[in-house]
Amino acid sequence: LVESKKLVLERFTLRVPHWPESKRGYQIGVLGDFHLHDAASIELAEDAVAMVLDEQPDIVVLTGDLVARWRPEAPWMLGEVLGPMLLMPSPSRVTTSTSVERPTILKTSWPNWA
Repeated sequence: LVESKKLVLERFTLRVPHWPESKRGYQIGVLGDFHLHDAASIELAEDAVAMVLDEQPDIVVLTGDLVARWRPEAPWMLGEVLGPMLLMPSPSRVTTSTSVERPTILKTSWPNWA
């Protein structure tokens, strides 16, 4: 999110020393800073998730600040936004690391690095 209500998808190529040749082209989707708090923020976050999933990444990393503040409806908001990631083909890993006390792990299995 660059400006309010404007989503931008950026692509970067990383060169990692000793990266397995068999994993060349491995794609990582990164999402974060949704600050979910109302219907408009949920809709924008859903669009961001769809945009990343359309790229068919091998893994999606959720970097944090997914909810504006923890409240009883936060699990529902997270489910609405992150639910489509449950349909990612296995093996995949989707985790959150947030500043709230209740981080959510939706689906977890490490890719086969052999």
